[in-house]
Amino acid sequence: MSKKKILYTTPNPELGGVSKYLLEIIKNLPEDIEPFFVTSYKGYFTEELEKMGYKENIYYIKITNLIHKIDILSTSIKKLKEITKKLDIDIICCNTFPASVPSKIVGYLTKIPVIYLPHSWAFQGTKRKIYWRILWLFLEMLFMPLASKVICVSEYEKTLAEKLIPYSNTKLQVIHNGITDINKRLIKSNFSAKPLNVVMISRFAFQKDPYTLIDAVDDLNKNNYDIKLDLYGLGPELNKVKNYIINKNNNNITFVGTIKNAENVLKNYDVYCLITFWEGLPISAIEAIRSGLPIILTDVGGDSELINGNGYLVQPKDKEKIKLALIKLYNNQQRLIEMSHKSRELYINNYTSYEMCKKTFSVYEYVRRK
Repeated sequence: MSKKKILYTTPNPELGGVSKYLLEIIKNLPEDIEPFFVTSYKGYFTEELEKMGYKENIYYIKITNLIHKIDILSTSIKKLKEITKKLDIDIICCNTFPASVPSKIVGYLTKIPVIYLPHSWAFQGTKRKIYWRILWLFLEMLFMPLASKVICVSEYEKTLAEKLIPYSNTKLQVIHNGITDINKRLIKSNFSAKPLNVVMISRFAFQKDPYTLIDAVDDLNKNNYDIKLDLYGLGPELNKVKNYIINKNNNNITFVGTIKNAENVLKNYDVYCLITFWEGLPISAIEAIRSGLPIILTDVGGDSELINGNGYLVQPKDKEKIKLALIKLYNNQQRLIEMSHKSRELYINNYTSYEMCKKTFSVYEYVRRK
């Protein structure tokens, strides 16, 4: 029996949530599926694919938003169409809005079913200018009919689409992000009295706001709270983050470096924080609850679905609420232990790779038979 051929498209191959999601799916693919990949350039994602033996299955096409470069879009559509014809692709699975536009157009032209994962809608995010948000919403509405199925990574993402995008509800399905469990020795087992060790692991970009977290920890340290903050990451705002830390001149706040395997360090911390302006369902936060860490997240996107007695939600830019949440955890080992157990429980019940992959592969079967 011939294998089903699925083409995964994503514009950004850098270390981040989308790349980690795709790698989780790929390493669990059934034997009757052969994957192929289109991305803009070489990066973390393609490096990992090559290690898995997929070097010959990777194609490079510059992918950009329709609203940014029409000439690049037309070229990407032409090349993507050629690849799908050459490989005899059965399904296109596009990830994020920039990849969705050429992928959906090619799917329509070739009659190949398209599965779309926004990984947070392009029109989300209060920090984005309103005219861009309106335009992105219009484009999501325009191209929505070209998708056979839309996988939302959170209930929030699905509800938002149902409210704002007409005729989308029949296409939407929630499948939470999931990740493979780790060795028990990597799970948080004890909490120290002092200091309170806090960590943020992120791709530093316009979407993220480590600055408010840095300010909150700096304020608390100046008020005699012994709180240590380590930041790991990369991205276009990396130098800005580094300089922001340097200007604080606070030895308790450190940029540690880039990290690919967060599970190796998370057990060394007491609290995981992710302060952002918008989200889908952050895999970095799922990695934290998998490791048994209490978490502090901003109440955006699907973040509230990762909190159930295991941490605190704060509003974007709300430094005072971040400080209050950290104070509640400061030197309170019993609360930390209770939240640690709640985090592991939430992960096991809702965010394992097994459940995500089982539901995702059933969607592949559905669109192929439709």
